[in-house]
Amino acid sequence: MFITEYCDNPDRIDQLSKAPVEHKDTIFNEYKRRLRTLDKIVYLDDTFTITLEAGEKLISGMPQGIIAFWEINRCLLNYVNAVYCLHEFINGYRTVVKSTTDIFWKMRNQRFWYRFMCEYRDCVVHQSIRIKDYFPMNGDIVICIDDLIEELAWIINDKEQAKFHNKVSQFKSIVESLDQKLSPIQHRGCRYCSMKEIIIHTTKEITDLYNAILPQICKAIIFPEIEWFLSLVHYEQGIAKYTFIVNKDKYDSELEPNYSIEQYFKNLLQQFGKDHTVCKGMKQLLESKGYTHFYDGNCEMEAFVDRWSLPQDRVSSYS
Repeated sequence: MFITEYCDNPDRIDQLSKAPVEHKDTIFNEYKRRLRTLDKIVYLDDTFTITLEAGEKLISGMPQGIIAFWEINRCLLNYVNAVYCLHEFINGYRTVVKSTTDIFWKMRNQRFWYRFMCEYRDCVVHQSIRIKDYFPMNGDIVICIDDLIEELAWIINDKEQAKFHNKVSQFKSIVESLDQKLSPIQHRGCRYCSMKEIIIHTTKEITDLYNAILPQICKAIIFPEIEWFLSLVHYEQGIAKYTFIVNKDKYDSELEPNYSIEQYFKNLLQQFGKDHTVCKGMKQLLESKGYTHFYDGNCEMEAFVDRWSLPQDRVSSYS
């Protein structure tokens, strides 16, 4: 059984008082599980930023002079895998964001490039499709549409790759429609499309998707978890006391909901900056629950926010 104790100063545990609230032993594992759920939103933002930076590296970081295609394809592999990782991460929230992700995945007339890049990734990883062309006159990496269609057709006719035929056939029809989405460059009788142009379009769609789902995830998952942690905090006369939830039999399992709440808010401020929707929502939630005094720094809300918020010039341009 876990008991609840509280004080006005977490550094003076000799002045603890006992609250009339007890918790079952299961609270310890539940507490840890909910912390992991909170951390995922930070990891999602990291994955989003990594994805877009990998795209920038692919289209802007190529060396001058002799081109090492292994380096280009290393950047390509990093990028398409980052896109796929982001896609899988978002799918982890599919019950919450399905109506939004369906627009970006199923409605190709409205959204095209996010899914294109995920499916292009399958060909890069499973079929060893690589970039083989580069225009030194403008420094652009390009995909030869005709060569790609030919390679995909070869895979479809290869009986040993039968398990990939359906996916590759669908992707081949998409590649054949690139003429309608881009303005291919004609060179020596072949059509080429700019990887830079593709990544610019993909970046916009990924950013639109991310900005659409982030508030949904916070509202449906993150903020309810914060409310659960707030429910563990002991209040007296509307003031949140510093609370300890302790295993009364062993005293070796101690939970500190105030610390968890404040540390998480600090992480959000350092990740997004105080003007981001996530941080504004978190601030509003805490204020609505009367949690306006912070034990970290012994300060009020505004001072805490200003102290820990990432400076505007360091906030990711993608956030």
